[in-house]
Amino acid sequence: YTDVKKRVGDLDYNQVRTPRTDLTEKELGYCEYDIICLYKIVLHFKKKYRRLNWIPYTSTGEIRKAYRNMTTFSHRCWIAKRTPSDLVYLKLQKAFQGGITHTNIIYLKEIMELIDSYDIASSYPYIMLTHKMPMGSFMPCSPERAEKLNRDTWCVLYHVKFYNIKTKKLNKYILNSKIVSSSGIKADNGRLVEAEMIEMYLTDIDYDIICNDAYTFKRKKVLDCECCVKDYLPITLQLYIISLYKVKTELRGIPEKEDEYRESKARLNGLFGCAVTNILKSGVTIKNGEWIAPDLTMDYIHEKLEDLRTKRMNCFLYAWGVWITAAARARLWTCISALDDLVVYYDTDSVKCVQDPRVKRVIESENEKVIESLKKLSEEREIPMDDLQPIQPDGKRCIIGKWDYECTYEK
Repeated sequence: YTDVKKRVGDLDYNQVRTPRTDLTEKELGYCEYDIICLYKIVLHFKKKYRRLNWIPYTSTGEIRKAYRNMTTFSHRCWIAKRTPSDLVYLKLQKAFQGGITHTNIIYLKEIMELIDSYDIASSYPYIMLTHKMPMGSFMPCSPERAEKLNRDTWCVLYHVKFYNIKTKKLNKYILNSKIVSSSGIKADNGRLVEAEMIEMYLTDIDYDIICNDAYTFKRKKVLDCECCVKDYLPITLQLYIISLYKVKTELRGIPEKEDEYRESKARLNGLFGCAVTNILKSGVTIKNGEWIAPDLTMDYIHEKLEDLRTKRMNCFLYAWGVWITAAARARLWTCISALDDLVVYYDTDSVKCVQDPRVKRVIESENEKVIESLKKLSEEREIPMDDLQPIQPDGKRCIIGKWDYECTYEK
């Protein structure tokens, strides 16, 4: 963004300093350049956005602003009408999980050799293209009806208790921090091994994994459910994702296009975050020289959500982000579950595995599913398949969402 660069290596962060410490000229120069860089960056964005108070606070805000300019007022009105009720929004927050990362307990504290790493090409953008998301208003429904709903056209938000629950896998799925109440918990570094009782809010995706694959339990009690019709994300958003992925792929490794490559990559990776930004944590105010953090009262929550419903500036639904991460987690879990004893470590969109023929078979099977889902998307949304698998400058075709061999770690 600037014609100046930060000083590198001029400040030793391991050295203890206090307000009374005298800084050297070299250290002061480092501090000065931090300020100069920030000043220059502000000038860059002021030129781009014309006014200081129009500059987005974050990189996610910049992405949101760029996409908002592509949308129509009627689309933003459509989004505003589907902003969930205060209570449902809070339930969605309790159901939301970000990335999933952990070590297999049988390899904990071991030095491993010859470990293969596989990762997913643009995992979240792939989910945003191929998976259907909540596209309406959430409505209460009975547990009996929820079980009968067609999962291709409906999604369900569950509030459920599990009794005498126990993991079936070496790798554990449930994150203890997402449990709202419990008794008798045994944990594996923050993940649930077993418990007498746990209470959780779950997407239908997480609910199905827990019930059908990851855990056993003596009984469950569904306390309440909310259901919502689902469909593909708006075509404008999908085409934007495809264009960013195409630019990122086609400019990769070209030195003179490095800035464009980085911008497209940052926007592609940050788009999902626009949906799942938590507006109930937004900022503090200053009054009479005092910083005031908002109390999360129901009045405050209602006021913030009313802003979304009335100002018609939002172009994402919070529920999209909740289901995007859930679907991406489910994709990763499919591989983890199939390769349970071979998985050493996993992290959101990658797995590190002991070398074994089973790994290649599972990865190939998953990649066949990727091709099928992209073909389905291509047919239903009339998107050319070539746009979903652009070519790098070195001639390699990069299929979005595909599992790729990344490297082998010697240790």
